[in-house]
Amino acid sequence: MGFGLEGLASAVMGAVAAVAEAAIEVATEVADVMAAQADIANILEDGQIDEDEQDRLLDDINKLMVGAYLVGFGSIKFGGESGGSNEDCSVSSWDEDSENYISDFIQPNKVTDGAAVIYNNFIANRSTLSKTYDNEQIVISGNYDGNHAARNFIETAIKQIKDWKSEGNKNITWIVTDSGYTENDIERMKEVAKNNDINIMFIDNSEQVYQYINTGIGVDGKKIEDRSMNKITDITFFSHGIKDNGGTLALDYNDKNNYVNNNLNISVNDLSNSNIDKDSFSNPHTFFGACNAGTVQNGTSFANEWVKKIGGEVEAICDPTPVPVDENDHSGQTSYEHINDGKGWLWNREDQIKRKIGINFDEDGCNNYPTKGNDEINRDLYWTRILEDGSVEKIDKGGPRN
Repeated sequence: MGFGLEGLASAVMGAVAAVAEAAIEVATEVADVMAAQADIANILEDGQIDEDEQDRLLDDINKLMVGAYLVGFGSIKFGGESGGSNEDCSVSSWDEDSENYISDFIQPNKVTDGAAVIYNNFIANRSTLSKTYDNEQIVISGNYDGNHAARNFIETAIKQIKDWKSEGNKNITWIVTDSGYTENDIERMKEVAKNNDINIMFIDNSEQVYQYINTGIGVDGKKIEDRSMNKITDITFFSHGIKDNGGTLALDYNDKNNYVNNNLNISVNDLSNSNIDKDSFSNPHTFFGACNAGTVQNGTSFANEWVKKIGGEVEAICDPTPVPVDENDHSGQTSYEHINDGKGWLWNREDQIKRKIGINFDEDGCNNYPTKGNDEINRDLYWTRILEDGSVEKIDKGGPRN
């Protein structure tokens, strides 16, 4: 069984009783016992431990241990005259050596053995105890291929971020394919992330996506999220998608290499063989703003294999006639043509000028999510929702969780 708040509270209360039974008569030491009881009661009331409560409880534990030692041996005090030490034992002054010293100091004394265990367990688990369970939302932007608008997968991601923020979500990560975007584009994306107080990372292979999903560790090796605590509830993709290989999520779409980049693009087969951990998710909603993600070939689709892999539900576009007419067949499209409808003529004029000087996207994001293609070749398209049990239904409009 893992060490948690109930175990901590029970152990500290045991130490409180042990100290009390040792007949502490000094008023300040009795007050310390009562302070510990009060702090534990406060923590258990809301089931959480915040930073202030953590510091107070560490102080309480320290005082209990030292108080218990005084009962047994009556001579040494931290910061007092008796032991001749003026060492500051406040939590803010503790470092690893201080923690080890206090632990070693009290370990041999039978009166304080229980307190030593409490202290050591608390130090080992303080990072876990100071966190509460929360959710994470992830949005992934595909590359800029040089042919379509650079804004397509960026402005829609910004809209998704702002929508999540407006719903009160705090743990948001933006993953961007580091391909095709200019240095100015990347710096402006970083600024958007900073202004919205979210995480951002740039990837150059699909394994980095799997790693982050499974571990919460970014491409720089630093832990961004504790995946044991913060599960993924929503994940949105804005990228290209193609019918090749039974369906492929083309995070690095490029017609110069036949749309294939084995480091970034994820085929149905790649997905099936990936090590994505289902336990990283909690009843997730996935939205694919990618062409053909729900198009069925050889009895399955990318979206179908995805929801089998991670659970929850997925919404994606489906082309009921998936066999390509010719090599130029672009059926099964999600359309980004109308993402900025409603911004007005003045915005359109300013945007034209900005793009001429290298400002390729609006930092405020777009107005609308992608829609299904509406030209002749895409007239039969429909949005589909697929559940983990394999059930499929047509829906009027796909998108993020409602």
